[in-house]
Amino acid sequence: MKHPIQQFNTNIKILLYAVCFITSITSFSLEPEKIQELINSNLPSLLEKYSVYGCVGVIVMGNSYITFANGYTDRSKSQTMSPTNSSMPVASISKLFTTLAILQLYEQNKLNFDTDVNKYLKGFKITSPFSRPITIHNLLTHTAGFDDKFLKMGAPSLNEVISLEKYLSENLPKIVYPPGYTVSYSNHGFALLGHLIENLSNLSFGDYVKKFIFDPLEMKNSSFDGSIPSGTIRPKGYYHILSAEREAYQDYALTQPASSLCTTAEDFSHFLLMLTNEGKYKGKQILNPTTIKMMFIPRYKFNPTLPGYSCAWEENHISGRRAFQHTGLTWGFSSLCLFIPEEKLGLFVCINSDKNALIWELTNILISRLSTPRKPISKLRVNRKEVAPEIYKQITGFYRFNRYCRNDIFRLATLFPSLSHEIYVKGDFEEKKLHIYPLEYGATPWALEEIGDFLWGKKSKSYQATPTMTITPAQNLGEWQVIFGNNAYEAITFVDSKPFKYALLFSSLTIFFLNLIKTVVKILKKIFAKSYRFSYNYAELLSILFIIYSAVFIFYLFLTINPQVLGYGIPFGLFTLIILSFVLLGITIVISIKCLIKSSPSFSENITSLLTISGCVAFLYLMYNTNILDLKLSFLKFLNLGYF
Repeated sequence: MKHPIQQFNTNIKILLYAVCFITSITSFSLEPEKIQELINSNLPSLLEKYSVYGCVGVIVMGNSYITFANGYTDRSKSQTMSPTNSSMPVASISKLFTTLAILQLYEQNKLNFDTDVNKYLKGFKITSPFSRPITIHNLLTHTAGFDDKFLKMGAPSLNEVISLEKYLSENLPKIVYPPGYTVSYSNHGFALLGHLIENLSNLSFGDYVKKFIFDPLEMKNSSFDGSIPSGTIRPKGYYHILSAEREAYQDYALTQPASSLCTTAEDFSHFLLMLTNEGKYKGKQILNPTTIKMMFIPRYKFNPTLPGYSCAWEENHISGRRAFQHTGLTWGFSSLCLFIPEEKLGLFVCINSDKNALIWELTNILISRLSTPRKPISKLRVNRKEVAPEIYKQITGFYRFNRYCRNDIFRLATLFPSLSHEIYVKGDFEEKKLHIYPLEYGATPWALEEIGDFLWGKKSKSYQATPTMTITPAQNLGEWQVIFGNNAYEAITFVDSKPFKYALLFSSLTIFFLNLIKTVVKILKKIFAKSYRFSYNYAELLSILFIIYSAVFIFYLFLTINPQVLGYGIPFGLFTLIILSFVLLGITIVISIKCLIKSSPSFSENITSLLTISGCVAFLYLMYNTNILDLKLSFLKFLNLGYF
């Protein structure tokens, strides 16, 4: 037993430690000038480093907050960013406000998280190939199983925006996964939540948010229809294609509850203050404290040890503390909202650029100053269950990030490394490791060590591996999903992988260009010999048509068209290229039959024709695989809805 004086000294030490701890986590409210100095000393250099024009943001802790802004509203640098009147499109951060509305209706007992959403729909119903119903829980955690979709999600003017009911009844993506099976991020799932809010409140989504969220939170400079509130200015946004900067122009999302919020940093501070004060803002209770706590309880996890999804928020760990975040990305704008419930710390940052690496670097600087770090726990997962040897063989293969468009022309994105991520996983049972090879040029492979219970991670000298990856059974027997945090990669065949498709593409183009050179040489020889009688090899001429088609397609897609219009439907130029793919198919069939029926007396000519036709067939397969050659004719439904 300790002497009373020793016990007193011990108590004093504990008290001092507590005071130091409390001081460290509340230093923001006591020393705002130091936080402002931290921002001012880092943000301008970050803007210059990443070639970003402007940034706004807010930091909230408890009842205190600091808004900040730096840089300019456009590249002319004629007007500076402002936290009070720069109206920023925050894209998917809009989902946090839709979630807030859903939780308000939940408090009023107007909905149940585990009820089939068809119960709340009036004008249409969701059809699914799976017996399990889609619930609000599934929609909030992106586990409803919807395919991704970008085509016809936007409109070029506010007058062309249609109601949520009309849009969703005509444009809901197909359900490709059983509900609850996996996380697959879905804007349409949150648009559906917005429509449920309309049905349950008898108000339009915009009217509901204004009456029950914007007005109580005094967010006077915020809107949910994409319009800019009077007295505010919308900065110009900039995005990059092939390293070239392009200026985005304002358009309007048809999935408003998922992506249409425009707000200022000052307004957004009110939302964060409500979160840090247990659902209350200036004496008005927006949500009950118990519901706020429920908002940040993970509702879906692939593995208990990994981060999960709560109500729209993605769980993360920063400085050893549990944090929740949501990002936003739209044409020319990037944003982040971060909240650490344990410290009542909130952060919002938005820039007028797609270079969101700036946001993450700034966030790391600020959080390292504001949050009290905790050391990781050593000797993690001592009593572990090891993975069977056969699993390492089964998991070896190709995988694709499961958020991509499967059923329209945007499947073409699976051909581009930056737009669709694929990896090759090789299991090594002897070393108890998984070797990960990103299928992108210049990407560095890495290895993860087994740490038990279907978890893999990286080890250090001081600590056992921190879990970063798991696997779960896939829909198809004998296959697996590969999971990094909340990002799920589905198993794909080698024939559907980038290496195989790139091999087909470059082999085909090589054959086409060799035929082009051969044809040009023939023509030049005839010209120099002053002979104008040409013998045609139809297979060679066909390959030249494929070269012309490829060149026109690339020129149109990357150098001519504004990519934003692809979100409004199929433009006339793209529609023409789709039709021409059928023409190429028809000509290829005719010439193939001709070459089979009437072969050339020259063996080399026959081999050339066979190789050429093989190249054309391979190229047509790629067009079919990426839905350019759309044999289902699904593109025709956009004829009366497209851009033309």
